[in-house]
Amino acid sequence: MIGYLKGTVLRKTPPEIILDVNGVGYKVTLSMYSIYKLPPVKGEVALEIYTQVKEDGINLYGFTELDEKKMFEKLISASKVGCKLAINILSGGNYKDICQTIYEGDADKLKKLPGIGLKTAQRLIVELQGKLELPSGITPAAGGEALPASSLVADLKSAFSNLGYADKEIARVVTTLKQEIVEEAPLETLLKKGLQLLLKK
Repeated sequence: MIGYLKGTVLRKTPPEIILDVNGVGYKVTLSMYSIYKLPPVKGEVALEIYTQVKEDGINLYGFTELDEKKMFEKLISASKVGCKLAINILSGGNYKDICQTIYEGDADKLKKLPGIGLKTAQRLIVELQGKLELPSGITPAAGGEALPASSLVADLKSAFSNLGYADKEIARVVTTLKQEIVEEAPLETLLKKGLQLLLKK
């Protein structure tokens, strides 16, 4: 598996480049964030690489910063988010801002990113919010609190899943109940409010 490449930028055809490494040209896909940080053609660059192995071939995804690669790996760990969609998301702005948006649970802002609708935004928040750490120098915006990494979210998701509700419906409910979860309301209260929301669909 290729995890790092250093070479000369031979061609740029965003979102792809050809990177010449000792006479071998590697086709690497980058987010627009990383594209903007590349040197001119014939310039030298070092890239962190994520290698995707598929039945029909191998795809390389490159990042000028290790933290962006880590963010990419978090995104593709979410359900229904593949490498191409993750790159599209990261192309929507600074990966640090995207991380902060998920951390703060701002679905309305998140859905403005390329390829993201409201349901996908809600799912990303539910699945990733407790797993993300804000990059150094970034603090949550005023009033923006992440869901606690307590068992409340897991208990809610488990309870509604056992009742037969789909993941997208559960994501909608958990996002709606965000403030009560942050305040760590009793589980019974959250379940009651959640069921009321689910019955209104």
